[in-house]
Amino acid sequence: MELFLVALAMTVLYRIARALFRLAAGRRERESREKLLKDAETGRPGTAEPARWFGSMETPAVNGYSVPGGLVYVGEKLLDYSGFNDPCLLNPSLRAVSGFSPSVPLPEQRLHYGKMTPEQRGAYLSWLAGGRNDPDAALPYVFLFFYGLERRLMVDAQRGAVSPEERADIVLEILRLLQIYGEHRAFRGHAANLLAMEWVLWGIPDDRPGYIDFTDRYCAEPFAAVLARYAALDRPIPAETALQWLILHPEQGLKTP
Repeated sequence: MELFLVALAMTVLYRIARALFRLAAGRRERESREKLLKDAETGRPGTAEPARWFGSMETPAVNGYSVPGGLVYVGEKLLDYSGFNDPCLLNPSLRAVSGFSPSVPLPEQRLHYGKMTPEQRGAYLSWLAGGRNDPDAALPYVFLFFYGLERRLMVDAQRGAVSPEERADIVLEILRLLQIYGEHRAFRGHAANLLAMEWVLWGIPDDRPGYIDFTDRYCAEPFAAVLARYAALDRPIPAETALQWLILHPEQGLKTP
């Protein structure tokens, strides 16, 4: 009888321990899922697989939307300088709700795909799926796409991961966007800066394209690289370039005669 009671007690204790173990395992699993969701929404990538860049000849699919012409990053992990996901990353694990027009005005602020509402993500994806040519689209969506082009040129290309043909595709896309959204001063300035920087880094020094405009103050930084090039070659600065240097200098305020 005593042996039976001991066995019964051990069985009961075993079942209680197993039940507690299952509860703890379930809680850890729920917490893990909640953490992954929270990390995705805040842009912290955790152990997710690295994102992939899609070129201009590819058509990635994100949450049921096809993106013709590519030129976007798609995936769950694309670190920026802060260790969080880059704002431009199209993360398929995040919800996107259709029916919200990309032309609905948005606050003039820097968007982050991971921090947008599901409705805003749907609107952004619909703008991408429509060929990125809706002239009424809210400007923050245009900038969000532009951030991806900027990263590709200023980060990936610096690591030797971008071919000259792909850089040419990106330049053509920026010029195309300028034709549609160039009336917006902020976008026009940022686009001009990136085009100028691309030419300074990889273009032919004595063959400046017509779309490079160093009279724009947004181009002051790449213009400084032009001056540095003359200094590195121990060549005199041409008079026209010196005058442009004077015009762009922040301490100068030239007035019309």
